[in-house]
Amino acid sequence: MMYVQDYDETYPSADSCISGTYAGGDCSGSTFWYYEIDPYVKNFQVFACPSSSQGYGPAAASYSWDQYEHSYVRAGNYGANELLMYYQRETTIFRKISSVASPATTYMIMDFGNYLAYPTEVTGPGSSYSYMPGVGDLGVNVSGLTERYQSDAQSGRHFGGINVAFADGHAKWVKAQTVYTEAKILTNAGWALAHSSEPNRSSNKVKSAWNPWVDNSQ
Repeated sequence: MMYVQDYDETYPSADSCISGTYAGGDCSGSTFWYYEIDPYVKNFQVFACPSSSQGYGPAAASYSWDQYEHSYVRAGNYGANELLMYYQRETTIFRKISSVASPATTYMIMDFGNYLAYPTEVTGPGSSYSYMPGVGDLGVNVSGLTERYQSDAQSGRHFGGINVAFADGHAKWVKAQTVYTEAKILTNAGWALAHSSEPNRSSNKVKSAWNPWVDNSQ
């Protein structure tokens, strides 16, 4: 939250161009949310979940933090809720905390396979490392993921729960079933990501802990 205070009450982008824009075809390099807040954390290994045995990189037996360092946290660790922290390579919009209807009950960062967290990747994991830990035990098919991430996607890391940091800065353990159910609310409504200053689809107006536009406190 120190980042938010220093940047005019604005959340960092989940993924942004170092220079240029993705839409303009001149995007050069990428910087991810954990790089943006690292100057405040001052310990990059905080972004590596101690309960996860996998990270981003090749599936070598020697694969470890020491071998791949900063790139390690891109997969198998934590993901940012992209409804809150936009994929800025596709938009120039940055979300201010004043625009979040209920910061104390809106997901910000959580245990996740990808560094970006989407509701659709909770209810139906994609390929490679796009998943929420523990969804397999909730009945979700995780066989399409890269093999070394499948055990994390199946059984999770924290006894049936997900560690979640909320948009107001506090963090707590939440049942994986709860995070899944909140994601399912949006996907059942035909959820689509809104890359505008206002939600541009009716599905973005559905109450869910994933959705910063709607008061989800009740």
